[in-house]
Amino acid sequence: MVMPFGSSEVRPAIEAAEELLSKLNGIAHAQYRNHENVTIGSVGSQETSESPIDRYILVSPVTARMRMGTPTITIGGVVPLALEKSMGDLFLEAADNNKEFDRAIYLYGCLPHDWRGLYMVLEAAEDGNGGEAGLINMKWVPDGAIKKFKATANSFKALRMHARHGSVKTGISEPTQTIEEARAMIKMLVESWGKELSSSKKSIPSE
Repeated sequence: MVMPFGSSEVRPAIEAAEELLSKLNGIAHAQYRNHENVTIGSVGSQETSESPIDRYILVSPVTARMRMGTPTITIGGVVPLALEKSMGDLFLEAADNNKEFDRAIYLYGCLPHDWRGLYMVLEAAEDGNGGEAGLINMKWVPDGAIKKFKATANSFKALRMHARHGSVKTGISEPTQTIEEARAMIKMLVESWGKELSSSKKSIPSE
């Protein structure tokens, strides 16, 4: 990552890189199965293009995988018109123009995919699509899936220590959705939302 920070701005550079990397991880989770998050190993600075690199940014070792898709080639930082943009590039553009989608992919990339982490992604999606009713009306996930997810995630009686709440005054007694089904639903939701924003150009300018 090439970022506009000087050698005295290591912490801001790391924070900016971590935020962007979380979004990239979130996009990868939405598009691929069994993605393993990429993390930052070290940071470097180079004052000019001719000066030596004092430190460097290097991602931590990850499992290599072959992924088929449309490659993105840049020439002088510009994507040739003859080449289509990758879905990842389109999702990042959508995030730049939609603050809720930006928050959703950030959370999806940096939080554990447990009931609590997935719920936060869902809440960002609800914020960006007219609440629970509006999100359900988008028809991005099977009928009833969102309500089953919320009923299960919010019930201590159903999930015990994995639930979002500790009260037993309310809540269903047994899960109506497995964690695998919940993960698949959120993946489907984020991917469908990103494609919708990329194709329709619907956006909410970031503040």
